[in-house]
Amino acid sequence: MERLCEITIEIGGYRKDKEKIIINACMVEWSFREDDFFKKPSTDKRKKLLEASALGTLYDGEDANDIIQRLERTVWRSNCGMCHVEVHAVCIDKPVSTCEPELACA
Repeated sequence: MERLCEITIEIGGYRKDKEKIIINACMVEWSFREDDFFKKPSTDKRKKLLEASALGTLYDGEDANDIIQRLERTVWRSNCGMCHVEVHAVCIDKPVSTCEPELACA
């Protein structure tokens, strides 16, 4: 069964020279686009946080926790070291259409 998921990722304390690499790596792991990423000030106002959110689909056998762990490892690998990574997933099962293909569903 397919599941629709919204993944939100927040990255902080990363190497600024690795930002583009981190973004590209996240785009490979999930359905992020480059323009999904934006910077926001952190609570201590000295560091910027990189944040993104995107909808995507989990297919049979995939689990939201697997995606979360893959994104965390991808960011750390791309950053060449540990940094703050927080990932949230909200998933719902996609409804199965009960309409015949030749009939219009309301």
